[in-house]
This record gives sequence, C-alpha cells and structure tokens, in this order.
Amino acid sequence: MGCSTFGRDLLPRVAAKLNVSPINDVIAIHGEDTFQRPIYAGNALVTLKSLDAVRCLTIRSTAFAPVCETNPNPVPIVGAPEVAPTSCGAEAMSLAEFVDAKKHRSDRPELTSADVIVSGGRGMKSGENFKAN
Repeated sequence: MGCSTFGRDLLPRVAAKLNVSPINDVIAIHGEDTFQRPIYAGNALVTLKSLDAVRCLTIRSTAFAPVCETNPNPVPIVGAPEVAPTSCGAEAMSLAEFVDAKKHRSDRPELTSADVIVSGGRGMKSGENFKAN
C-alpha cells in the first residue's frame, strides 16, 4: 500500500483485523521478510524482519525506481484473506459513495521527489535578498 494519508490510516486497521504488525514507510525490501525503514525523523535507518505469515506494508513511492514493462522477475499475485466488515462498518459503507478521482497537474516541481528544497518565506521579500555572499 502506498505511504499516503489513506494508507497510513487504513493499514493499521487491516493489520489488526489480520492479527499482524503493520510496517510503515518501507524504503527497501531485502528479502521475502526483511525490510528497511527510516526512524528518528529520517536520521537513521532500521532493517527489520517480519515473522508474520501475512505482511502489511506501506511503501514510500519515491524510494523505488519505476517498474519496466519487461520485468524478468514478475511478482506473483495472490489473493488477500477476506475480512468481514463489522456491523458499524457495513452500515457506513452503504452510506458512502465514490464520486470522482482527479489527478492534479501543476507547473511547479514535485517536492516529494526533490533532492534539495530551499525555502525562505515571506521575510526574504524578493529573490535579490536570497543570494548568498
């Protein structure tokens, strides 16, 4: 699952229903059960091993290169176990309706994939005040 607000909200609930531990913000996969993620606000990395039969992960999308069309090692697709909705969840699901999803296009750079971000705020007033001596 993507490491988005939706993923961070949904994954712990799914993991709790499956009685497994969720693993958030994965930036590297070192094997079937070994993962790497940042800790201490990204100042350190931890490699952890999950012994759960089913693994629930959120993946940082900027940590992996895009998959090419001719992947020599395709990942097998397996079905997830079915989780029965709770009585409250079933009622809530009948009240919700998906309306639309739109991708926002911008002429500005994508900050989540930037190597360096420089910010000055309103106190700098103009670009001339931003130049370093």
